[in-house]
Amino acid sequence: QTKVIVDHEFLEGERVLDKDELLTEIEQSLQDAIQAEMDKQAALNEAEIVAVGDAWQSALNAKSDIQALIDAMEAKNEEILATYNIVENSTKLGIDNTNLCLAYSFALEAIVPSLGYDEFTAPKPEEFTEEQLAIVAEALPELFQKIQSFTTGVKYDAANVHKRYKEQQLLLEDVYAVIENLNLAFEVIDESNLDETVKENMKGYMSQCLADAETMVASAEALVDVHLDKVNSVNEKALGIKDAVASMKDLKNLGKATQPIHAYAAVIFDDVEYFTEQDIMDSVVMDEEVEEEKEEDLFNKYHVDNKQIVAVTYGDRDDATGVKTAYKTFILNYNTFAVVVEYDNVKYTIPSGGYIVLYN
Repeated sequence: QTKVIVDHEFLEGERVLDKDELLTEIEQSLQDAIQAEMDKQAALNEAEIVAVGDAWQSALNAKSDIQALIDAMEAKNEEILATYNIVENSTKLGIDNTNLCLAYSFALEAIVPSLGYDEFTAPKPEEFTEEQLAIVAEALPELFQKIQSFTTGVKYDAANVHKRYKEQQLLLEDVYAVIENLNLAFEVIDESNLDETVKENMKGYMSQCLADAETMVASAEALVDVHLDKVNSVNEKALGIKDAVASMKDLKNLGKATQPIHAYAAVIFDDVEYFTEQDIMDSVVMDEEVEEEKEEDLFNKYHVDNKQIVAVTYGDRDDATGVKTAYKTFILNYNTFAVVVEYDNVKYTIPSGGYIVLYN
């Protein structure tokens, strides 16, 4: 034996049943199938009672469920309008004294007293002392952050308009789902084994519920389009923030902010980052519903993963480069039963305590 071990890994496999185990398994499976069928038959009557009860409850709750959804849609319309107004107000020209303009103006005014001057006697930028320039330089980053944060905020406000609209559409889908469930409930009652008189009375009530619900659906559908024009125009409105920021270079919109300080501070506008329409849409993030996910068991009860199936590969190792070259692989089964393993996309059956040899 001149070869060295160049690889070693544990494998997983499936246990192979012997004759007695196989007969026991077949007998148990047959008994389980018979019992399952008996349980199914016994549960039929109970299942029908539950189904009829659920169907009737759906009819009783249908109109109130739709009304609750309509109320939620109306609330969404209010949210759409309010959020759109925020975008609109934020992107108006500086002459309207928006929060952004005020923030800029106040920040500039705060620089003047710190230099020991008032707004009427502040020197020109080129006349500033080193100490005065340092004070201005220290104030400018905070001013820039205010403008940048406000600009970014407009992007998310616009995205929220789209989000609210999508949430409203989801509510409308829920309305349709109530109608669908009501139709299914009608079918359950119609196909049940209830007394015919009782059944007809229930179907009559459910037909009236369905007619009323259909009328309510029309009201729900109309709510989706109330602010559709604002949803369609909010991106363009939001992109106006660039012009709004630029407009603040005009001194008449800046209150007491003086020419010298303003001229020095205005350089920060060159670094403000603006967003695109695609950036707005990429910022629309819907809330995910938390659902319990059931993990699917991918392996049956005979799956073997006990580190008792091992693949050991022998080969050569180049001392100079460290490169390993595989020669042959032994797959050893240390279990007391036979197993089936898959190796390199090929399945092999290995007896208990046995092995196979594969040449690479």
